[in-house]
Amino acid sequence: MLIHMDEAWRHGRYQIDYLLTRCRYWNSVCNAKVYPGGDIDSDHNPVVAKLRVKLKKVLKATLRQRWNLEKMKDEGTALNYRCKIDMAVVAEKQESADVNGRWENFKSAVIKAAEQTFGHKARDKVQKPWINDEVTDMTMIDITV
Repeated sequence: MLIHMDEAWRHGRYQIDYLLTRCRYWNSVCNAKVYPGGDIDSDHNPVVAKLRVKLKKVLKATLRQRWNLEKMKDEGTALNYRCKIDMAVVAEKQESADVNGRWENFKSAVIKAAEQTFGHKARDKVQKPWINDEVTDMTMIDITV
C-alpha cells in the first residue's frame, strides 16, 4: 500500500514522495513527515514515519538432555539398566489396568532408570570460531588482487 507524502513547490517543482508499507501494516503508521533540505545526495526528500510495532518475545529453545549412552557398552551397566526396567514393569503390572496409565508408568520407569544408570551427557562441544587463519588468508588474497 502506498501512503503518499507531498511537498508543494520546493525549488519550483512539485514532488511526491511515497512511503511503502505492506497492506497488513498500513494501520501501524502513526505519523509520517517529509524533511525538506535533508543533506542527502539525491533529488528526493527524506520521508520519516513513526510506526506502532508490537514485538513478540522470542523464547529460547531448551536444549534436549541427551543420555550418556557410552555407558551402555559396559556389560554391567547394561545389565543393571535391564534389571531396573524389569522390576518397574513387574511392579507396574500390579498397579493399573488402564492402557494410558500403564504407558505413563512404563515411560516414567524407563526415564527414571536411564537417569539413574546412565546420567546425562556433558555438553563439551566447543564451537569452532567462524574466522580462522584460512579465512583471513583468503581475504588478504582478495585484497591484494
